[in-house]
Amino acid sequence: MNLLRDLPDASAAEISEALASRPGLRIERIVSLGQASPPGFWYDQHETEWVVLLAGAARLRFADEPQLRDLGAGDWVEIAAHRRHRVEWTDPGRPTVWLAVFYSEGAPMTNQLPPPGAVFLDHVAHFVPEMDPAATALERCGFRLTPFTAQTNRVNEEAVPAGTGNRCAMLRQGYVEILTATAETELARQLRERIADHIGLHLAAFSSADAAAEHRRLAETGFATLPLVDMRRPVATYRGSEDARFTIARIAHGSMPEGRVQFLTHHTEPLVWRNGFLDHPNGARALTGLWIAANDPAEPAARFSRFIGRPATQAGEVTTIASERGTVHIARPRYLRDAFGITPAGTLPCFVAAQIAVADLAILENCLRDAGLSGRRVRLASRDEAVALDLPAALGGAMLFHQG
Repeated sequence: MNLLRDLPDASAAEISEALASRPGLRIERIVSLGQASPPGFWYDQHETEWVVLLAGAARLRFADEPQLRDLGAGDWVEIAAHRRHRVEWTDPGRPTVWLAVFYSEGAPMTNQLPPPGAVFLDHVAHFVPEMDPAATALERCGFRLTPFTAQTNRVNEEAVPAGTGNRCAMLRQGYVEILTATAETELARQLRERIADHIGLHLAAFSSADAAAEHRRLAETGFATLPLVDMRRPVATYRGSEDARFTIARIAHGSMPEGRVQFLTHHTEPLVWRNGFLDHPNGARALTGLWIAANDPAEPAARFSRFIGRPATQAGEVTTIASERGTVHIARPRYLRDAFGITPAGTLPCFVAAQIAVADLAILENCLRDAGLSGRRVRLASRDEAVALDLPAALGGAMLFHQG
């Protein structure tokens, strides 16, 4: 491979390509065409970065230096971990090509498994008919996405296509997933059925240390359970391709009218939460909640309380079910409209918004503004200030961002 040939088109967005990786080390080619860091945004990476400019021109700013650094072809710089910096300018008239080497002595993040007996809100997923426009929409919101992967199930020691594929915005706690159909399977049929109602949030996944135990508990509490699933998805590593593995406990399709609700256990956390995908231009850090719209909040509150195994609590017009990490919030459409300006797109009850903690609301708003998106300053039920954002139509649904 020649690093200066067959350059991807970076006119719409900067493009990063992983060339090699191994524990504690990652090498990327980055192609820019006029892109710069959003106003107010500073990189604060947990890895050291050595980067050389192969072609083009760029200008960097460091928080601890008064002068800007101009870079041309052949110039390089080493940026220590947590040294705050930003890209002030790249040449808009020709591609700027970077070769970046990220390295650290620490291991990849591996603290996503809850301890025994605890429950985490692990991730939420948008079901979409087309991956590319949905991924572009989520990137416009300031998220960095993982590459596309097709999912498989392990049945009788054979890999069987699940019929779905994903891209993810991995956060320091939890993640947001985009799912689309890739084959004609029952799982893909269910996904298309949900999309026919509306494009948007249709999946809530909770994690535990033992999905099999949760599977037994769900059956004992009256849910119609399906056989445990051994799900895999390939991940490119320095060894070649390795499988990220999950045990998933699902209930019968239609048991939860909001969509697919499941438990899972991660078996390969370092392959899922990988260095290089955990820092986002919008400052997103954690998935902290999921909002449900319902005409009768008591009914989904009872179901989700039984599913998660945690009590429901009502405070004013919002009913909450808190796990050890992450909270389900349930409210009537009128409250969601009046409090956040959010209008449910689907048949009720339905998922309407993910709640995301960010480093700084001002940085988030600058990031959105640069992408031509406009959020609304609102207050959560906790009275914390937040930004409500209606997501682009290709993605569907909404997000509530708060500082934390």
